Amino acid sequence: MFLEVYRFAFEWDILDFFCTFANDFFNLLAQVISEAGSSPAVIVFITISYWLIDKEKSKKIAFICFSSMSLLNTFKMLFSAARPFEYEGKKYLRKLTEAEDNATGSSFPSGHSNNSWTLYGEYAYNFKATWLRVICIVFMVLVPISRLYLGVHFPGDVFVGAILALAYIILMEVLYKKVKNFNIVKLIVMGIFTVVAIYILIVGQSNLKDFFSAYGLLVGFYIGDLLESKYVKFNHTKDLKLNILRYLVGIIVTLAAYFGLSLIRHIDTPIIQVTYVLYAVTYGITCVIAGYVAPLLFKVLPFLKDKK
Repeated sequence: MFLEVYRFAFEWDILDFFCTFANDFFNLLAQVISEAGSSPAVIVFITISYWLIDKEKSKKIAFICFSSMSLLNTFKMLFSAARPFEYEGKKYLRKLTEAEDNATGSSFPSGHSNNSWTLYGEYAYNFKATWLRVICIVFMVLVPISRLYLGVHFPGDVFVGAILALAYIILMEVLYKKVKNFNIVKLIVMGIFTVVAIYILIVGQSNLKDFFSAYGLLVGFYIGDLLESKYVKFNHTKDLKLNILRYLVGIIVTLAAYFGLSLIRHIDTPIIQVTYVLYAVTYGITCVIAGYVAPLLFKVLPFLKDKK
């Protein structure tokens, strides 16, 4: 552990407050809301806009989201902070199991809060529909609260996770407008995280699977975008039925890859570096499928082609 995180007394009071009305219904509700800030939720949202609405905006959103996730997990590596329920006598704070609340790795900062603020903040900024902005703001508020209710984060964790996301969005959006060739920014950012990945592999630090998941998503989507731009160049369609059919085929293929490759990710190996590489590669392949293979299917399968 490199840096300590100070915990204020009022943070414990807030977590204890949520325990006063905890029950099975609220546990399930918080679990569902929390999933809106998970990696699969990020993939689902981005594929909706990428495949069906605005490809160029979605490319930018995907890069910002996946690089923000990588940055967040770099901070987790630096702090390696314990979660609330890991403190002595505080196990009662956790409402669900690890498989249900996805509370792995360092507590500080909150990954779900960071993911939700980056993802929904980007959509609220880039798409002007009022109804969409309202939904995005609701998730930006509820996801961090759900992590507090579940007892897997301190208030400081979710606050810093959200602030980091906001600051990163502002930085990337400014660079997107100011830098003529934004691809240079992408390459620099990926280069930085590649150095971080190599460092982690060399030192063999534990509990950093989430970093390699995010890194795999970042590099995988970039590769998928390059392949799509060169070999596919698919166009959106205004045909509602065709859009629904395309999305069903695309998301089935993508999620099949995501869950299928999870079998490889979870291979039991005593070498932590091998585990990390498996996480990066499998998440990367998932994004290549979403960014390149699915659009390719839209063009080559007769029932997915736009006949207009």
